[in-house]
Amino acid sequence: PPPTHFGRARKRVPHVTMACYDRCKLEEVIGMSHGIVPGVVTDTDDPESPTQKLAWQMDVPGVSGSTSTNATSPLPNEKSAVYAIASAGKSGAATSLKALKSHSMSVIPQPMDLTHIWKLSGLLTGSSSPDFVYVQHWFRSMSQKSVGSMVLLSVVMCLLNWIISAVLSAAGIAFGWLYHEAFDWGANPNACIVFGIIGGLFTGWNIAQYASYAIQTTGHLTIRQHLRAVGLVAPVILPCNLLGWGIGIVVVATPLREWGTVFKILLVAGPPIALGIAVKTYSKLRYLANFAKLEDKKKAKDSLGRRLNKEESAVGATCECPFKLVSCRLFSLHFLAPFTCFIWTAVYVCGLRLGYMYADTLEHDARVGLQVALFSLSIFAMAAGMELLTRWIQKSAGYFGYNHQMLIAFVIIYGMVSDVQVRLGIVKMTGLTRQVCAIIQPLYFSASRFLMSRQWKRSVTSRDVADQDILPDNQEPRLVITCMGLIISQNVSAVILPALTCMFQDISLFSLGTCEEGFWMQIAKDAALTWLLDVISIFNWILQGMPVLYFFSMLDPFLVIAAVLVVYMCTVLALLTACIALP
Repeated sequence: PPPTHFGRARKRVPHVTMACYDRCKLEEVIGMSHGIVPGVVTDTDDPESPTQKLAWQMDVPGVSGSTSTNATSPLPNEKSAVYAIASAGKSGAATSLKALKSHSMSVIPQPMDLTHIWKLSGLLTGSSSPDFVYVQHWFRSMSQKSVGSMVLLSVVMCLLNWIISAVLSAAGIAFGWLYHEAFDWGANPNACIVFGIIGGLFTGWNIAQYASYAIQTTGHLTIRQHLRAVGLVAPVILPCNLLGWGIGIVVVATPLREWGTVFKILLVAGPPIALGIAVKTYSKLRYLANFAKLEDKKKAKDSLGRRLNKEESAVGATCECPFKLVSCRLFSLHFLAPFTCFIWTAVYVCGLRLGYMYADTLEHDARVGLQVALFSLSIFAMAAGMELLTRWIQKSAGYFGYNHQMLIAFVIIYGMVSDVQVRLGIVKMTGLTRQVCAIIQPLYFSASRFLMSRQWKRSVTSRDVADQDILPDNQEPRLVITCMGLIISQNVSAVILPALTCMFQDISLFSLGTCEEGFWMQIAKDAALTWLLDVISIFNWILQGMPVLYFFSMLDPFLVIAAVLVVYMCTVLALLTACIALP
């Protein structure tokens, strides 16, 4: 398979062949400014050796073994002579690759043409996701060609962002409309809350547990992989949901139905969610232990095998499984992380809701003061939770690591669920307070993403200065995924919260907030600045050469469906929060 980065893996082999890169990828990596023609590179110094391997030759001035007549001459054009990138020995390989990297970074700027647009579409629609380094080299090369190229990339990235955000937002509005029309909230509110809202919440959560298991272990790209994941984890997750529905029936059929909403959440949703986390964690650890027993892990075609093979080829060492049996201590350690996330979310949601409900009982000045304090607290809590999630991801490596599709899922889930709670505070406000907080929220998170982009820039600059290549556990892919994932999450929450507020104004059971401007105008007023800052952020990232395209190239139909599931859970969570009242 092709190496995941330049230089580091190549330096371990005595001879350089470029057969592992196809023509299109190699053209894009070196900037697509030269013609590349097929040639032959051998494993020996004899060009007539029978052990010839097909490779690609390209123009690299000053490389030993090339046919260049003037190493200091300007870069050749597309019709110039062809130079071979081949040399014997380890040092020659390193020299050749340094020349290639230096050469590829000094490409003569050229405007993007239809060929580049076609290859851009290929990155987005390909059957397999490209490596981050490949996308980063291609993206930086394209963004630095001309002002027109940079503007075109900015427009394309903004359109992709808005299309995905609009699709997810429309799904959230559709879910809200279905809940508004399908349930008789006035005749039997207790049954509607338990079966419609709480039941939907824990069912969606455990379906998300299945998605997480498939993405991390068996893979999710083919029907066979899904069937394997279903066979391994569905038999233990399904009873969790059945338990929740059974508890719900008991609650609705007994006097327990008259108890408060917080009690119903804990009693009906708590056990199936906690058990779902437990069985998914145990199933994943058992899958890791069984994978470690395979004799030939290189032939594994699942998601875990691909990720480990990529890491091993990059670092030049074998990833060893840190355990042989799933012990109670190991299980507890890996169970507590997602369970703590669930507890954090429950306390976060209920605490903020009760605080805003208490604020409604106060006089104007005291109410505004408490609302602003709770709004500030919600932003701080979201930032603190994101920091804890980031630390957990950074310390997870090897068998316990996460692939980039799972990072996208983490960011979308946490970003959307947390920002919905921040927006629930905004829609409870009125007048100038609401307008100011609706401005502060996107400005704060835009500034946060700007700091992440600066962190990415420092990492790239330090590597360029040290002439080092990216590693799989490097923070650069995580920063790119986090920035784009948070933009989409906040775009969606900025739409569905005012939409739900306006939609459920006529049902007294829900007290989401106020809808002062009407359905569409209220959405536009609350979300306009958020969507506008998308343009500024994306243009700034492309100006720096940040490969935001990588986020979109990682998306596949299953991840999009999983994102729609997250939107459904956020819609249900918002409605459930709106049912909570003071004791």
